[in-house]
Amino acid sequence: MFKIGDLVKRKEISIPDNAPGAVGMSVNTGYKIIWIAPDGLCVLENYLMLVNPEYLEFYLE
Repeated sequence: MFKIGDLVKRKEISIPDNAPGAVGMSVNTGYKIIWIAPDGLCVLENYLMLVNPEYLEFYLE
């Protein structure tokens, strides 16, 4: 799966309003993972919410 330092973006899928993170994230912007919680949620640089990794995919420049 993902590791610290990976560049990711939000998947282009419909995300429910009550989903843990990824709401309001751009599908066109790369975010660097700076920490991964023990439960697997990701902390991204310049994004102030824990993000469920199932809503993320690798960002390819």
